[in-house]
Amino acid sequence: MTDHPSTRRLAIAGLLALVALTLLLATAGAAQAAIPTANPAWTWLNPLPHGEGLDSVCFTPAGDAWSTGLTRGFLSSTDGGATWSATRTGPPLGFLGVEFADNDHGWAVGESSDAYGMTGNGIIYRSTDGGTTWTSVHDPVPGMPLGGVDFLGVNNGWAVGRFGTVLCTGDGGDTWSQQDTPDEAAAYDFTGVSFTSTSTGWAFGDESDMAGMVLATADGGTTWTVAHTEANTPLWNGDAWGTQTAWAVGADLSVVFTTDGGATWADGVTPAAIGFEDIMDVDFGSATQGVACTKAGRIIRTTDGGANWAVVFAAGDGTQLNAIGLDGATGLALGEDGLTVRSTDSGATWTDVSSGSRAVIAHADFVSANLGWVCGGTGTVLHTSDGGTTWTAQASGTTRNLIGLDFVSATRGWITGAHGLIRRTTNGGTTWSSQRSGTTGGIGDIDFSSASRGWACGAEGLLLRTTDGGRTWTRRSAGTKADLFSVQFIDRTHGWICGSNGVVARTTNAGRTWSRTHVRVLNWPGATLFSMSFVNRSEGWVCGVTAAGSDALGTVAHTTDGGRTWVLQGPTKQKTVAEMDLNGIEFTDANNGLVVGDYGFLMWTTDGGAHWKEGIRPTPDEYLVDVEMVSPTVGYAVGTGGTIIKTTSGGR
Repeated sequence: MTDHPSTRRLAIAGLLALVALTLLLATAGAAQAAIPTANPAWTWLNPLPHGEGLDSVCFTPAGDAWSTGLTRGFLSSTDGGATWSATRTGPPLGFLGVEFADNDHGWAVGESSDAYGMTGNGIIYRSTDGGTTWTSVHDPVPGMPLGGVDFLGVNNGWAVGRFGTVLCTGDGGDTWSQQDTPDEAAAYDFTGVSFTSTSTGWAFGDESDMAGMVLATADGGTTWTVAHTEANTPLWNGDAWGTQTAWAVGADLSVVFTTDGGATWADGVTPAAIGFEDIMDVDFGSATQGVACTKAGRIIRTTDGGANWAVVFAAGDGTQLNAIGLDGATGLALGEDGLTVRSTDSGATWTDVSSGSRAVIAHADFVSANLGWVCGGTGTVLHTSDGGTTWTAQASGTTRNLIGLDFVSATRGWITGAHGLIRRTTNGGTTWSSQRSGTTGGIGDIDFSSASRGWACGAEGLLLRTTDGGRTWTRRSAGTKADLFSVQFIDRTHGWICGSNGVVARTTNAGRTWSRTHVRVLNWPGATLFSMSFVNRSEGWVCGVTAAGSDALGTVAHTTDGGRTWVLQGPTKQKTVAEMDLNGIEFTDANNGLVVGDYGFLMWTTDGGAHWKEGIRPTPDEYLVDVEMVSPTVGYAVGTGGTIIKTTSGGR
């Protein structure tokens, strides 16, 4: 399908390049029950009640809400989105649409996937027990992912997808047949379908994000005709009412509608767009009242059949909304990073029922099993004293992006970030004071071996040292101009730094001198090393990525001689462990380690990295940036979209 339902993907070019975003910084309210991620070994801590990006929503006659997204399986709510339950079933990724005909019978469509990603084939799953269990009811449709599904009763249904695909069933999904569509529709990917009777239906789609098309049928799909095209406007979705009225929505806040069965179409008047603002979904509760949600996190409403629209909700941080639905007086809009917005008055007013920060979380640090902090975009600092059950936003005194974080006790800690920022707290983060770094470059990491002795590293070989708790910082030279992303001291004298060009430097004399080595994958230029983890003076690991032409080869290297030499770890001759950036690594001892990376990538080892096992990606719609283990079993991973997740089983 086209990429529009999943524009959550955010490229990270290293921790020093965290994108400045205008994001929500909020204190999580009362503790909510955490739900499992796609990997049952991990649960959501922030945002709440979950942080998943959702792309569809439907209601059962009983009023239960069901939704799908990029993450495995389904989420369901019995209280209008305040709390959710997860049903982890089906492929690792791939459901794009869900529909219930009654309280028991539901269907979901999408694109099949395996451990390596999407396969390009369509899937259809069915439940006959109210969503408790789901089974595949159709062999994968080769090369035809399915983007939308609609049922009238428990027998008659339609699914639409790539290349003008329309499938239909008359036996509840036991068998499906492909319906003929006009030749010109073969260039379009259809992502929305709406039937108002077993005869009258509409399908909505786009051509390579460049043009839009609406198909119509008056005989249940035996014949389809092109009812409308938009030469320069993709149409993502639509809805219909009766036999004559339909609406289609898409790019640039476009709404087109017909009241004569598609013979003529009119443009709805929508508010001024915020940048390149697209309408992602639309739903009508009657022929006159409807709501739509947008890429900029806004909800617009019409009370005159779509002729005029007004803004009735705007997410404070601009988080994208992807799906919207009305069920009598109840309305529900769902989006990226767990954004959940609810209405109890047929869409006239809306309330955000999700909570927590959605800022990029770049680093986590715990000083005990319960006491920890995270930091990230726009000056975000969050604190927990109960093992992550609740998080409190602390005023860092800056809106700059924060990248590095280190606490040496329950009261003393430091944060670093853009433009040479270093700030210190002596009261557990209640207040922070600025320290003079002497640089305007980005500072990527900070590490203290005691309350007085610390090191910080950053762009273009920046290396800083303090012996008085940061009251004064002095430049030191490691003999490199590489960007430095990570610094670690195992004690007062033994320390390491790593960064771009595969650079790893070590010191055994408290930083008076440094010796350098390089980590390389075959003949490719040196890896960019984002993170390191040493468990003693001799043994440690680094992780990052090697740019191999157009490929990104995840790289892990291991040393047993204090960093003098490094051996690549991985299952292939190329000695790589993944085809994506690896951003964070943590070992709790010489055997047990975890690595996290882009698209929720997660792998673990119990034999020091001799063998790595890829785990189910807990958050495939987010980038995991850092991992912090407080024991071999208890740990936290953080990343984009405010992601904070926790494991009590070592992540596996």
